[in-house]
Amino acid sequence: MTPSSAEELQHMQAGLGKRHLSMTDDLTHSEVSSLFCDTYPKMKSASGGCLLYKASGGQGRRRLNLVPPESEGYSGSTIRCATGGGKTMLYIVPLQDEFDLSPLPSDAQEFSLMPKAECKKCFKMMPLQILALHVRECDTLEYETLSDSEPEVTNSPPAFEEKSTDAKCPVCMKTFPLLELEFHASFCGDLESSPVNTLKITFLGEAGVDTGALRKEFLTELIGGIETRLFEGEEGKGKMPKYSLNDLDNGLFRVAGEVFAVSLAQGGPAPRFLQDWCYDFLLSGTLENANKDNVYDAEFSPLIKMIEETSDLSSYSEQIVNRGFTGPINEDNKQNITRAIVMHAAARRTLMLQQLREGLQLYRLIDTMEKNREVCRSLFVVQGGNDKVDSHYIVSHLAPQMSESGTLKHTKEVQILNHFQDFLMELEDGDAKDEAALSVPQVMQWLTGQAHRHLLLSEREAFKITVQFDHTSMQRLPSHTLCYPIISACTQTITFPTAHLSNSNEFKEIMKTAVQHGGCFYRV
Repeated sequence: MTPSSAEELQHMQAGLGKRHLSMTDDLTHSEVSSLFCDTYPKMKSASGGCLLYKASGGQGRRRLNLVPPESEGYSGSTIRCATGGGKTMLYIVPLQDEFDLSPLPSDAQEFSLMPKAECKKCFKMMPLQILALHVRECDTLEYETLSDSEPEVTNSPPAFEEKSTDAKCPVCMKTFPLLELEFHASFCGDLESSPVNTLKITFLGEAGVDTGALRKEFLTELIGGIETRLFEGEEGKGKMPKYSLNDLDNGLFRVAGEVFAVSLAQGGPAPRFLQDWCYDFLLSGTLENANKDNVYDAEFSPLIKMIEETSDLSSYSEQIVNRGFTGPINEDNKQNITRAIVMHAAARRTLMLQQLREGLQLYRLIDTMEKNREVCRSLFVVQGGNDKVDSHYIVSHLAPQMSESGTLKHTKEVQILNHFQDFLMELEDGDAKDEAALSVPQVMQWLTGQAHRHLLLSEREAFKITVQFDHTSMQRLPSHTLCYPIISACTQTITFPTAHLSNSNEFKEIMKTAVQHGGCFYRV
């Protein structure tokens, strides 16, 4: 099979990557072999012979087919014919030996012609593909050096050198030198599905190709499902993790943290539903900022309210004691009692929040949050910001492709745009209690794949929904009586058929049907 992208990187690191060779038709087999060995010095140790293969047609990983040698072996003319004059790649496959795939040093002969760049920490020049791994190793060595503020004078190597000699891969449990481990991690089978990688989504039964829209739709649905499954709280006051030891034991809160990190890094929605004290705990690990004004618990908040409104606390004695208060239960201690209940509500969620923090370490997100505490607060806390899409957000980013002003076509196009704006505003003003009712975010997701505002200002400024108009549907299909708008979520384009959308009521019904039943990615 053709190598995967990770295997290609491995070959390149080992000096066995892609090369472009020039050869004449009159080259003999021995001259071709000599040219290969000069280009790939590691081939000199492979004495068991090699054959050439080329890939079958198509994309992705493909089967390799043998290029049969002639009676005199592989000559220049044979290779020229097999490559179609240099247009098709050939693969060198050893017959009896295995090529050494260990990474080469940065100054190896094989990298002499490759572009180089300087490491900004150790100032060494090295090929770009080696630099990618070196930077991570250099970061590790620098961290280990700085963490030892008072090193002892000794004849033995520094501690970080001992640590850098070898380490185990957490997946296959094989031991590698640190540099090789970094490289090995990039192609070890189980690590290829790491959440750090770019997320690619395929919905079963749909033919969509993920160029971003499917990923955003998936993350939108996933964040919403996590919020419902693992968090609880009052509407509009933010949510806290559910007290669920079973979910904690299964590591679901860590998974939730990883999903939040991936969503923020790869264009999904921000988890803007946490209570303020939860965000503070994620950064500080303490409950100093937890108080009755920012801790909302469906069970304990009503109890606090009843205690504050009554002078006789005897009827609540058992509930107060069960919440951890050990002092006298009287009116003078109301403040302390309230504080104890608040701390009880918050403290029993700390294990869930700690596991959530572990998941947020993905992409070193916690480091960014600590450096930009207040900026990142708006991404997590419900009061800190609102990424809900409204009708104005969609309308303000429409980019209609209009016909010439004054023409009948232009008049129809303006009419359809007005109907679309009225349709969105009616959805926005609709009954919020009706869960089955269509919403503006659903329309946004239908149009673009995501139901949330773009997080970055630069993304919002660049965001536009291209609006096109089809004036020829009746000419193409004279007998048809109804057709729907066509959506391309990947290119964020909507095409309105002008023949069936001139009436306001008809427009609304067609749009509702299209959004509710036409949200699948069938168009490739």
